Formats: sequence, C-alpha cells, structure tokens
Amino acid sequence: MKIEFELYKFQGGVPPHRGFHFSSNETLKAPKSSTWKSLCTSLKNQIDESNLFDISIRLYEKSSDKETVIYEEDPGFSEASGLTDKSPVEVFADKKITLRVYQPFQRGMTDIGVYVPINTEMESASPLEAFRVSLKDKEEFTINEIQELKQRLLRSNPQVVENSTSEGFKVLEPISNLQETAFLALKAFADKVFSERSNNNTEISSLLDLQIPIKRDQLLEVIGESALKEMDERYGQTCADIVLRRSSYLGHCIDFHVDYAYKTMQISVNNDDEYEGGRLVFAGKDDKLHIPVRRRGTITIHEGKTVHGVTALKSGVRYGLLVLDRPTTTI
Repeated sequence: MKIEFELYKFQGGVPPHRGFHFSSNETLKAPKSSTWKSLCTSLKNQIDESNLFDISIRLYEKSSDKETVIYEEDPGFSEASGLTDKSPVEVFADKKITLRVYQPFQRGMTDIGVYVPINTEMESASPLEAFRVSLKDKEEFTINEIQELKQRLLRSNPQVVENSTSEGFKVLEPISNLQETAFLALKAFADKVFSERSNNNTEISSLLDLQIPIKRDQLLEVIGESALKEMDERYGQTCADIVLRRSSYLGHCIDFHVDYAYKTMQISVNNDDEYEGGRLVFAGKDDKLHIPVRRRGTITIHEGKTVHGVTALKSGVRYGLLVLDRPTTTI
C-alpha cells in the first residue's frame, strides 16, 4: 500500500521561525500486513536510515475546520492510543486522517546555540550529554579532547560535512559605516522588547536569552544603506535571516555544537568588557580552542561544521547581531 505523509523539519531559530515547518509531501510504500510499529520503523528508515534523528509521528483527524491528534508515536514506540484495534490499512482508508512526520535536529546540532546551566547533575539539558568534552564542566581542554569532540559531532551530523567547505572561522574588522548611534539603537530596541516581555510572563529561558527576528528593512532603517551593503559584502551574500540577541542568562553556557545553518555571521553589539564570561569559543583546525577578542562591531563568520560554543555568562548583558544562511523550507 502507498501512504502519503507530510514531512516537517525543525528549522530552528526564533519566533516565528522556531519549531517545525512543512518541508514536503512524501509517499511511503509499505506491506498491507504492516503493524503500527513496523510502519513507524519503515517511516523512520526512509527518512533517516542511520536513525540519528529522534523522529516523531502523529496522526490527525479532520472534523469541520479542526484537527485532533488521535495518535502520537515518539522514539519510545508508544502504543497507538485508540487505534490498537485497527490496522494501518483500516485507518488510512479514512480520507480524514493525515499522517505527519517530524524530523528535529540531530544531537549536538543547533542554531543560535541554547544556553544550558553549569550543573553536571542536569545532563539532559546539554546537547552533548553523552560527551566527555563539555563547557558545562570546564573551559580548558587538551588537543586529544578537542579531536574527540570534533570527531563525534561531525560523525553524528554527516550532512553538515556535505554542506560546508571548511571547518575554520574568520574574525573581521568592524564595518566602517556602522556608527555608534546604530549600536545604541540596537541595544535600546532589545532592552525595550525585554522590558515588554518581562511584563507578559514570558518563559524565563526565552526572556534571559532573548532572540528577536529583524527584517532586512527594519535593520536598514537603523544602520543605513551603506552599512547594510557592507554587511552583505562581508557575508558574501544578501543578509536576510537576521536575529538580534540579548543574553543575560547568568550561570549558563552554550555547550559545544555544530550548526544547522550553513553559515553564520555574528556582529558584537557591545564591548566584551561590558560583561564577564560569555566568550565565543571556536575549535580550530589546529585542534585548539580560540577565543577572539570581540569589541563592539567585531565580526566573526563560521560555517556549519565549525565546532563552537560560548563560555558561561557570569555578569552583565551580552548583545549581538546574527545573520544566518539556513536550509530553505517552505512555510
């Protein structure tokens, strides 16, 4: 039998981009004798033969203008609640049933890294919970430890290797046309959003690691045409996916990871002596950690498979402007 399903992929980032977004319509060929468990296994194998993804599967039933989840299968192969007495063939004979498959990031991969607490007892908070090398534990590592970290991350994320041409990073001088008033305006805007959301009972993790999507036209109004043009030139393409970040998550770090985005440019909005900790760390080609000095306006550019993280933020507020080149999805 042929079963049509909708594939959703995790695009990452910040609202409205955070979460799963429709990618494509797919078809699964399965024996009519398939059980729910064998069907889920076939779906996962078709999407990712190496089973590196924590893929989840849901069935929706349409009634009028509403959709109701009637079955949700997570990596633990939970039983099909309410459907155990029906075979897949019987269920999919009903045209009101929609099958959706959700494919998240691989482990150790993220976009605009997530701050996690410096607490070794909370291992589940770290994308590298099974790794021995973690910024949650320390900030200095041997060459052998860095080699192990890079090998594990890249082995777990083979498509990152395919989408990148190097594993290095670049530190560039500030954009000459970016004026002091522009930095002050960006900080003021981030502080305003922080204040507004503080009064709206926003989840603490989203508030203390505030990520604000900025449209290109909005940024143009703040920094001017010449500065934006220079940003494009430095980035090597048009800056379209832009995020303003305000971080004040004290006692938290961004653990080592590789990116879902193909390429990321970061511009420091304030001097790194205005906060303690919060240092951007790259694992370089020489298998050593590199922590660039990031004064206001400093640019760093790295590709998807560059292993990097951020040390624990100890005091102050860290502001940054990020530009990402993420895989295209249909939204």
